[in-house]
Amino acid sequence: DALCNLYGTAVLVLLLYALCVVFREADAATAAAAAWGCRGRKRALLFIASAILLPLPVLQILKVCICRLKVDGLSRKLLQKNLLRRFLNFSDRSRDKLSEGD
Repeated sequence: DALCNLYGTAVLVLLLYALCVVFREADAATAAAAAWGCRGRKRALLFIASAILLPLPVLQILKVCICRLKVDGLSRKLLQKNLLRRFLNFSDRSRDKLSEGD
């Protein structure tokens, strides 16, 4: 989640840069784009587009990996195992005292 938030913030900053600097009039835009190492509007826009699009597959792969970790299933399995082990450690007498709802 933190990586997605960081990516979203970076996209907003890049889009703001594109709107305020690259799409501005020719002289100011060229000087500001040169500050980022881009010579001209086209290169600045290609840099911005690649900075927005290239991280998307990596983020998607990370999301799939997180889903496959199955953290919720593993924790549920661990809880059930511990509850069952605790119940089986009860004596017959204490198990007889329990109702079905407990």
